[in-house]
Amino acid sequence: MLPFNTIPDMPAKKRVQALVSLYRKGRFKEVISRGTRMVKQSPDAVFVLNLVGSAHAGLCHPETAAALFKKATKLAPSYSNAHHNLGLAHMQMQNPAEAIVSFKIAISLEPNNIEFNNSLGTAFVANKEPEKAVEVFHTAVQRNPENSTLQKNLGQAYLVLGKPKEALAPFRAIAKANPDDLGMLISLAELLTKLNMPSDSMECIKAAARIAPENPNVYLTLGRFWEKQEDFEKAIQAYDRALTFDEGNTEVESTRAYALIAHGEPKRAIEGYERILNIWPDDNEARHFLSALKGEITETAPSEYVAGLFDSYAATFEASLVETLEYQTPQKLAAFLIANSPIGQRFSTTLDLGCGTGLFGQALAGITDRLVGVDLSEKMIAVARGKNIYESLEVSDLIPVIKDTANQFDLYVSADVLVYVGNLEKLFSNLKANAAKGAKFLFSTEHQQGRGYSLLSNGRYSHSFSYVQDLCEKHQMTLVSFETSGLRKELGEMLLGGHYLVSVN
Repeated sequence: MLPFNTIPDMPAKKRVQALVSLYRKGRFKEVISRGTRMVKQSPDAVFVLNLVGSAHAGLCHPETAAALFKKATKLAPSYSNAHHNLGLAHMQMQNPAEAIVSFKIAISLEPNNIEFNNSLGTAFVANKEPEKAVEVFHTAVQRNPENSTLQKNLGQAYLVLGKPKEALAPFRAIAKANPDDLGMLISLAELLTKLNMPSDSMECIKAAARIAPENPNVYLTLGRFWEKQEDFEKAIQAYDRALTFDEGNTEVESTRAYALIAHGEPKRAIEGYERILNIWPDDNEARHFLSALKGEITETAPSEYVAGLFDSYAATFEASLVETLEYQTPQKLAAFLIANSPIGQRFSTTLDLGCGTGLFGQALAGITDRLVGVDLSEKMIAVARGKNIYESLEVSDLIPVIKDTANQFDLYVSADVLVYVGNLEKLFSNLKANAAKGAKFLFSTEHQQGRGYSLLSNGRYSHSFSYVQDLCEKHQMTLVSFETSGLRKELGEMLLGGHYLVSVN
């Protein structure tokens, strides 16, 4: 920020200081009224322009604020604070690309300014460029290793990239420097739990409990810890403790109900979901699980539930699924496709339905020219984007992308996605109507014997071979090949999956 005496035609310092005092008190309307009059008297008063712009930003008038900041930067191109504030206004207008330009100018004027570097990293995350955010935060942390905000944002950027192990170092640095930071202790404990580091996780939980022995989030974290160890009895006890401190906490209630399902107590789980619906009658996740527990069969899981579920998993999804649950379905399906295709066949354009973090895309990269991905989870898409294997990625439900006639695909793939879709009628009918000539559909299901499909108590769907076969016949598709194979581990047991290759037309 330029000192008062270096700014051309600055009004009397006392008046400016009074204006600053009003701003600090949050009296933004008075700042705008008085500051605007001062600028009329001294049009080149860039400090006042900047202050009035900041007041407009404080009142959520980002367009007006941006216009004032732009005027200030034109009058004083070396005024770094005005460039930074212009970037903040662009962020307020949800325009991170423009914000990045302004933040870079501010940093060129003040390279070591912590706030400017932090804003640039945050803008890169918002602009779906987490790799660049990591570079900015990492450089800033090297210069300012004791700055907790930078360390935290570096860790969060690593999580957006799906690199949870790299996030550990900055999170641990914060916890070490601020041992009474309850929020960081809980975040670190949850990350360590997901990374299967139980001893370190328990140390954080105990430290959190010493700081806040009656905080429900401590016991929510403890319950998740015991769930990871598959000790559901202890998990339920921890959730019960959390509810004694915050009765009616629906997040705890929902997590507890799921643990009760895994512990084989469906009646108590039903009671939990019913309590949630008494508080939030439109909670579709609770209604979905209630249907599952009561033996009702619905057509599909609620999209907001699926999106939220995988948003919460995104950062540690691959570490958990591949390393802990022995998930190899993408590689297995790719091998299944090659084994049932002419030697050397390549596909022109592939649509990865429910692409997640891009594991299936990686497995198919060598046999397709173009790869497009779609997923409900924005955070999973962010991880996939970092792999640079997809031509485009879209946060959407599956059907709208299939119906987009601007794109025709000759290969559709879906790995471990249809476990959240029961009735596959719409999927098959839209594939038939929109696929390119000769297109193939490669997918997996959670397999069941008999006929039809089922909604399981865990909220997922299983499908029978005969159900898929009937759909193929109905829509005049050819079932090229089918096999069963291990899907992934659950509660120590390998689930049985079905692999299908279908010729759409």
